[in-house]
Amino acid sequence: MKGVATDGKICKGRKRHASVQRLRDDGLYCCRTCGVDKSRTLEFFGSDPRVQDKLRAMCRVCAVKASVRSHMNGRYGTTPEAVAATLSQQGHCCALCGVPLDSSTKVRKPHVDHDHVTGRMRAVLCHHCNVFLGHAASDAALLRKAADYLDQHCAEPVCRRA
Repeated sequence: MKGVATDGKICKGRKRHASVQRLRDDGLYCCRTCGVDKSRTLEFFGSDPRVQDKLRAMCRVCAVKASVRSHMNGRYGTTPEAVAATLSQQGHCCALCGVPLDSSTKVRKPHVDHDHVTGRMRAVLCHHCNVFLGHAASDAALLRKAADYLDQHCAEPVCRRA
């Protein structure tokens, strides 16, 4: 039967919206996106109240990837691959302060900096620099005034974070 996984790993001949055909006798289900057979449970497939068995046709891993891709495209007009390429060009460091970026921590997690007028990505920043520019409303004149203020009122150079 077309769409039924026979090799135990990859579902050959997948058909969109053919969930009955993707469910095998042993309870494994072929994800419509990645084609990998997984147990048809909430552990591997998110809920969808619109379908008979109340589970999505896309596995959780693929659903997260699709959500990230949709967010990146809708908000910044870019893709996760383009962000990764930009981050690589920046040497995996914040484009503003230069600290190494690491996806496993919140503070050093890469954040997409974007122009609030056009919505397009400018660079990849650390959390602190992204918030800093956000509070300054990306106003270069305001940032210059802030730098002048610090130059006038700071007796000693501030220890920069590494």
